[in-house]
Amino acid sequence: MARLKGEEELLRTETEINLGISAHIPDSYIEDAHERLKYYKMLSSATDAASRSAVELELRDRFGSFPEPLDTLLSVLAFKARVNELGVARADLMPDRVRVTWAEGQKKVKPEAIVRLVMANRDRVKMQPPASLEVMLDASLAPAARFDAAREMLSSLCAQAELS
Repeated sequence: MARLKGEEELLRTETEINLGISAHIPDSYIEDAHERLKYYKMLSSATDAASRSAVELELRDRFGSFPEPLDTLLSVLAFKARVNELGVARADLMPDRVRVTWAEGQKKVKPEAIVRLVMANRDRVKMQPPASLEVMLDASLAPAARFDAAREMLSSLCAQAELS
């Protein structure tokens, strides 16, 4: 529709996440495989933070506090939602860093916003040609906290995209 109206088209992408970390619902947390699958589906199909939060509350209420792999999974899902909003085509999540790669032709984030982020965080953020950004993670933090921090840092790009 945008093209027919002569407006700028925004490339829609679903971010591909590649995990180099342990992020899952452990068998010891939910023993029943069907029940575990049900919660995977509920979490992955949650369309916004409020929906994910409702599922998280239900999990905590039924099964208790989250083990680290589940806590990490929840952070990964929140991270994916954020970078998906930014038009990121692929995100590689590793224990010590995150690399996000934009789809060719994405226009949700202006190059100037990326440069500002890199300049403000020179010790932790680097541009990787042709269209990637690498964020170094604080190894002293728990995995979930590392990805939450990266998500927050990349959120500044979202704010810049909304201002444009």
